Amino acid sequence: MNCLSINIRGLVGGAKANWVKELRLVNKVGVIALQETKVENVVKSGLVGFWGNKNFDFAFVASVGLSGGLACLWDPKILKVDSVVKNRSFILLRGSMVGSGTPINLVNIYAPQSVVAKRQLWYELSDLIDPSVGQWVLVGDFNAVRSQEERKHSKFKMVCAENFNKFIFENGLLEFPMNGRKL
Repeated sequence: MNCLSINIRGLVGGAKANWVKELRLVNKVGVIALQETKVENVVKSGLVGFWGNKNFDFAFVASVGLSGGLACLWDPKILKVDSVVKNRSFILLRGSMVGSGTPINLVNIYAPQSVVAKRQLWYELSDLIDPSVGQWVLVGDFNAVRSQEERKHSKFKMVCAENFNKFIFENGLLEFPMNGRKL
C-alpha cells in the first residue's frame, strides 16, 4: 500500500486537488493523508477532486479557525478501516490490509508548533502505539527535526529534537528517507 502525505496548506484551490489526484494515480496511492486543511468541515464531495472519483472513504479533524485541520482518504478495496481515533493533532485509522488481513494502524499527524504541546502529543501517541496490535505507520507534518542539519530557514531547538528522537526511539519507530518539495 502506498501512502501520500502532504501539508496541503488549505483545501481550497482546484490546482491542488488536480495535483494530488495526479500524484495518487501515478504512484498507485491507496491512502492520502492531508495536513493543514484549514477548514472546519469536510464533506466527501469536497474531496472527490483530490481522489478522482467517489470510490473512497474518509475521516477528518476540523481546523480551529484557519489553523490546522486533517483529512485522511483511503481506498476501501485496499484498506479496511475498523475504527478511527481523532485528536486535534492526529487521526488514527485502525484496520487491516484487504486480501492479507494484516493489521495496520495509520496515523496522520499535524504536530503543534509549541515544544511543550509537541512533547504532550508524543506522550499521547506513545500511549496509543502498541506493536502487538499490528504494524504502525506514522505520516504527516511533525513540525520537528531530528538534527540541526535537517533544519532550514528557521531556528533549531535542541530540546525539540531530543524529545522527538526520544519518542521515535522509545516506540521502536524507523525513519524512512522521503523526498518531497515545497508547494
